Amino acid sequence: MANVSPVVSLPVLTTVFEFQSYDDAGYQQALNDDKSASLARAIMERNPGFPDESLPDSVVDGLKTGYARRFHESHKTLAGVTKYSVVNGQYIRTDQLAKDAKPLETIEMSLHVALGYTTHDYGRLHETRDANYKKIIGEYREKFSTYASQKLKRLAAEAKRIRAEDSGEKRTRASNLAFDDWWAKQWDGAEKRLGNAIKTGAAQTADKKRFADARAAFVKVWTSQ
Repeated sequence: MANVSPVVSLPVLTTVFEFQSYDDAGYQQALNDDKSASLARAIMERNPGFPDESLPDSVVDGLKTGYARRFHESHKTLAGVTKYSVVNGQYIRTDQLAKDAKPLETIEMSLHVALGYTTHDYGRLHETRDANYKKIIGEYREKFSTYASQKLKRLAAEAKRIRAEDSGEKRTRASNLAFDDWWAKQWDGAEKRLGNAIKTGAAQTADKKRFADARAAFVKVWTSQ
């Protein structure tokens, strides 16, 4: 059975967005955010249960087809064709073959080829092709799968934000939550030091009841605002 040599590198997208000024950058950011919100709202209107309920499979399939189009545009290296040759049981990139190599087979691989397999056909690929051929296909598919999953999660997150905004849900400011968490940690830390002081006798004024009363009084005043 053929083994896979170090195969095609799957690059991280590093697109550089060109802008004329930070004024322009701000406008472009706001424009893209507004487009995302409008798109999410349109999808919600056609799928009233979303985001509490998952989108129908047919909708997800359609979205993934669109994601694949964009993925092809933004990942040019993956979208191109890479040739592999089978030599002595190994899949080796054809452009890396030794001059005297005598390949038994040469295949062309690309993102288009990898995504052309249905989930069912990909799962059974080992029945008709070498297992390592499936491994090469899998590297392409995994990269796109992660990309598509992230897009679906962002769509759901935007839908939840819109729903909360439309329903008038009040959100506790993150800064307040962070400050409350900080205070709780200070009290927890002080309580731990109190316990250690009582055990060692390091502080004659250490008293659990007084501490509990003080904490309760603080929380009462703090949460009454």
